[in-house]
Amino acid sequence: MTTSTAEKRDLKVASNILHHLIFAQAGTIGKAIAELVMNSQDAGADTFTLTIDNNGFIAEDNGRGFQTRKEIEDWFEELGFEHTSDLHQQEGRFSRFGLGRAQIQAFGTTEWNTTTFKMCVDIKGKGLGYDLHVDQPFQQGCRIIGQWYEPLSLTDLKETITEITTLIAHTRIAVAINGNTVNQKAIAWDYETDKVFIKRNQSGDLKVYNQGVLVRSYSGYQYGSGIVVSKVPFALNMARTDILQSTCPIWKEVRSFLREDAVRRSKDKPRLNDSERQLLLNQWISGVIEFTEIRTAPIFEDVSNRKIAPSRLLKTVVTIHTPDCGKQQADSLQQSKVALVLNHNVIEAVGASSPSEAINILNEAIQRQWSGSAIQYVPIENLVATMSDNYQLLATRELSKVDLMGLKSLNKGIHELQRAVDYAYMTQGEILVSRRKPRELRIGISSGAAAWTDGFSYVAINRDFMREHIRDGFRGLTVLANVIVHELCHEANTATAHDHGTEFFQTFHDVLCGTNCNAYGTAIRQMGAFLLAYSQRNGIKLSRSELRDFDREINIERELYDCKDFLQESADSTA
Repeated sequence: MTTSTAEKRDLKVASNILHHLIFAQAGTIGKAIAELVMNSQDAGADTFTLTIDNNGFIAEDNGRGFQTRKEIEDWFEELGFEHTSDLHQQEGRFSRFGLGRAQIQAFGTTEWNTTTFKMCVDIKGKGLGYDLHVDQPFQQGCRIIGQWYEPLSLTDLKETITEITTLIAHTRIAVAINGNTVNQKAIAWDYETDKVFIKRNQSGDLKVYNQGVLVRSYSGYQYGSGIVVSKVPFALNMARTDILQSTCPIWKEVRSFLREDAVRRSKDKPRLNDSERQLLLNQWISGVIEFTEIRTAPIFEDVSNRKIAPSRLLKTVVTIHTPDCGKQQADSLQQSKVALVLNHNVIEAVGASSPSEAINILNEAIQRQWSGSAIQYVPIENLVATMSDNYQLLATRELSKVDLMGLKSLNKGIHELQRAVDYAYMTQGEILVSRRKPRELRIGISSGAAAWTDGFSYVAINRDFMREHIRDGFRGLTVLANVIVHELCHEANTATAHDHGTEFFQTFHDVLCGTNCNAYGTAIRQMGAFLLAYSQRNGIKLSRSELRDFDREINIERELYDCKDFLQESADSTA
């Protein structure tokens, strides 16, 4: 048996790898210019000026430049050179790979002027070589003149300037673009350590800057919103687009602080943005915080997009709306208090693929602290199967004396409410067609809905809902008026669809709080006045609470009446 002899061989790199190193990492012109800014800061410059237009650019700094031919051969000519010199070993330098300067060479020809040297590079025209000129007129620092291989459009130019400004927003070196300084804005930092500056924002992503140059943004639900600027280098990937999270000790320390701070800031806030809700949910599910710490935090949404605290999940039957279940049915379940209907986005928010899996994840989180507690979950299709989809309008002869009193009283105010809704739509620039004819108020029966509309001819109030509130004085009339306005804001049949878009919420808000909100108040007073007169004419006795309520309103009207002379005098004086 013969024994083979192993031959040791070295791995080689083909020359075309240089093309990949230059072109593959050169994502945008803005990123390439940011690399030049970093090189200038490493060279000890305190200013960097950029003149840029559709055809090219001039970049100039006041750093040390390349001072000898050997430096050019070692540091300019060789990509990926070893950073062993005393200069490159200095603390706080960006340079790690010796590749960044090559990014700009992918976008155009470049002429590098430094001390008494000039280097001309044209990768596309002349290949990987460069022309070295010596004994040139002295140039302080480094001055780079570039001509784009492809001219920039006005839109591209504007976007490039915006990108550069974003990327170098917090560098130590002052950067001016076309004569305007674009960084070094004064910031009141919330936290400062020997390694980082931190500024917290109310919303948005977390932007992380390596010594002032943007690396990447993290979603607010991961670490909260704000800005992190390191004083010392983070460990980055070769393209400087991400932090090496598993190996960077500085980021590990900063990340831990950011999470703890974000949770602390969010836990006690009465109103949370989407990122803050997701942050608290993630931290709770993963076991970082306990149920008692977030039990009152509004981190969930119900089917109507109202915010729900985790404690609500243990107080009633819970179900989750799914696309297979109609929105109207889900709303009816919630309005009739059959169940708390969570928005279907909770499934994705907890990292589940189905409603039942989402509930299991939530129960596991709850039971880590309260082993005997669990959400009482019923699939929505089971609940819907027990519902009646009946929406029945009642004839006048089917109504009791109190029902008729309610119907006639509410009809007294519906036209004023209709005008308020129409005016709100008009202020949004909408041309009114379908709402020119006032809708009639009807009384009906529904198993789940307080009210519904066909979108153009009538609004129906559930008889049971009306009976619950019509004998509650002005408080009850206000509840009923709100429900009527809600239905008037819908242009579609809410018995079959019940969506609430931005236009709906804007209109509803404008009716109650806008410039024509006096019509809303007038409508309620019209309803109350008619109800009082109708009950008197038809011998319907009022309860003590109703009498107190109406008596209070009459006293207010009397006080206004006593001021009629003053009002007349004021009107005469301004005539």
